Order: sequence, then C-alpha cells, then structure tokens
Amino acid sequence: MIKLGYEVNTGKEVGINPSHLIVTGITQLSGKTTTLEALIKRSGLKAVIFKTKIGEKSFTEGTEIAPFFRDRSDYEFVKSLIEAYAKEKTQPGIYEISFARKLTNLTFEEQKKKIPKGFNFTHPAILCEAIMSHYKETGERLLEDWYSRTDILSSHGFLVDVGDFDSDGVLVFSHYLPDDSGDDLGVSFSRRIGDLKSECGKIPFFS
Repeated sequence: MIKLGYEVNTGKEVGINPSHLIVTGITQLSGKTTTLEALIKRSGLKAVIFKTKIGEKSFTEGTEIAPFFRDRSDYEFVKSLIEAYAKEKTQPGIYEISFARKLTNLTFEEQKKKIPKGFNFTHPAILCEAIMSHYKETGERLLEDWYSRTDILSSHGFLVDVGDFDSDGVLVFSHYLPDDSGDDLGVSFSRRIGDLKSECGKIPFFS
C-alpha cells in the first residue's frame, strides 16, 4: 500500500495498491513527475525510468545508464536511415562527386538547369556516406559551412538538404522550399561512373 495523504475533513489516511497507473496534467503546472517520484519512493519498490527529454533534471537518484550508441557510417546503415526519412531508394555504385561550393543563391529550378551535363543532384544517403568516410580517412569536414540541396522530397513534401558538418555531426533536414535560395545553399552534384564491387564496403568518390 502506497500512502497518498489524508482525507479532507476526516483526516483518514489514504493509500493505493501498486497497479497500472496513468498520471495526466498540464505540463510544468500539475506536478506529474513529482507525483511519480513520490509514488516510487513511498512504495519502496524499484523502477526503471526512461529519460527521453534533453536536459531532464528529475529522477536524480539511482543508477543512470548511458544511452546506447552505434558508431557506424557504412553504406548500408546510412542508406537505411536516409531512405526511411526520404522514402527514396539509392543506386549502389561508384560515384564522382563535386564538393566545390557551387550554384548558390539560386532556386531549385535554376540550379537544376545549371548542373553540368551528365551530372545530377546527389542522393542524401550517398552524400552522407561520402563525407563521413572522407572525414574518417582524412579528418577533413566536407560541407562544413553550407548545405547541398538534393532533389529528394521528404515525407512532408520539402526538399532534403545535407550539410553543416560540424562537431555535432552531419545535418540532414528538409526546411528550404524549391523557390528559396541563399549563399549557404548550393549543390554537390555527382554522376555514377561504375558498379560497386562486392568486396567493397564503401562508395569511392572524387571530391
């Protein structure tokens, strides 16, 4: 039995038995987390807490287990992440990719017309694989202070962009509209120049 408090007027102690429980209330006003902390402490039972909010300051007692992180940048892993986000399939192969900061301050249609013949917008998964593999080999960050626009639509209808590769990682997002332009929004175009050999685990590229 968990002691909740005392009944109004009578002063009779009120308690509940541990069972299925839902705590609801207005965020930052109702004391949901405080209620859960009190129930756990008063019951004397053990509990497993999943802290999913960044900067969560509650539930400070107990043993904290750091989140699991898998450090991978191989093609299949990156491809699965991007395809789940953008709902488009990639074509494995050997790609020549230009990482020069070109075609900035242009809309999507203007960029599309100016891409060299034989080249295309680079798929986000291929861009991520290339820049992360290059960073692991050389320590150089490609697309460090600008974004490469792609022709892939995200699940909510915006074009997917890749870039801003700083110490926090590579940013893959969909924020700019096709008519948007800017000095930090260019195109890292590419072309497929060969098949990916079975023994090769990465996508070779030329920057």
